[in-house]
Amino acid sequence: PSGLIHLSFTALRSAPRCDALLTHWLVPCGALGAALSLRLGLPHLAIVHGGDLRMLDSLPTALARRVLAEIAAGVDRVQAVAPWIARRLTELHPPIAASLDVDPMGAESPLPSWAPSPPPLRVLFVGRLIEQKGVDVLLAAAAACPQIEVTIVGDGPDRTRLEAEARGRGGRVRFLGECPPKQVANIMAGQHVIAAPSLPYPR
Repeated sequence: PSGLIHLSFTALRSAPRCDALLTHWLVPCGALGAALSLRLGLPHLAIVHGGDLRMLDSLPTALARRVLAEIAAGVDRVQAVAPWIARRLTELHPPIAASLDVDPMGAESPLPSWAPSPPPLRVLFVGRLIEQKGVDVLLAAAAACPQIEVTIVGDGPDRTRLEAEARGRGGRVRFLGECPPKQVANIMAGQHVIAAPSLPYPR
């Protein structure tokens, strides 16, 4: 609650100086952005990632529909990062389809032609460095399998800890930090495997 209060006051102070609003996750940020959009007349793009939709789906259906309708009233465009998200949003609130786009957040990269090659097997992780992404699992695999080489693209609050863990465990691991999409595409083209060792949230 204290975080939401801080976010709300910060947004109220900042929004009047803005030309547009961009929010990630419908709940709570999209709801806050919708309220500000209606109050200040600013255009609002809301990006739906999936976890926010699952949160809505945990509510009774009638309440979820009402909440989504209230948010949609203060949104000009909605970007769903996957087709299943767009389908579910439309099921809950059909009018949202008129302002809905599906645009995955990724990097365009042609699939490399696979050919057997001598070790190391090149494994790539791309994502935010937080506990739920499961990078610890990948580091354990790298330490146990000297024939693989792991490249980690991304940044986040766990980066310092993960780099220290990688040094302590051993294995061939390199951290490149955050990279622009075109660079990510070039990095992908030189890998054999893309790993997504994500973990479920505890609750």
